[in-house]
Amino acid sequence: MGNIAQTKLSSGRSHAALINEWFNTADFAPNAIGTYGNIGKNSLRGPRLFTTDLALLKAGKAGERIRYEFRAEFYNAFNNVNFGNPDAGLQDSNFGQISSANDPRILQMASET
Repeated sequence: MGNIAQTKLSSGRSHAALINEWFNTADFAPNAIGTYGNIGKNSLRGPRLFTTDLALLKAGKAGERIRYEFRAEFYNAFNNVNFGNPDAGLQDSNFGQISSANDPRILQMASET
């Protein structure tokens, strides 16, 4: 195998192309039985992660005895698609493919008195 940098494919491809082949799988082959491979740990990176979490909180009093609190929490507020890591099983038919994604936008609200 050549330089590991040549194994990385362009990130400017469509989502479908990225999902089907995150890296050039033709650059990998099983090592001989009883030997170790020659690729270093963390040589390839998975998809980036971009998420923004937001929270809004309003607390106050209604009279002297009643206190209230309202919370709204947004996880992955911009609903960015965050792909999971590609399949790493060299013998699998899905080798190099991405078959999962992290959670979409989640919104939860709560109030207390």
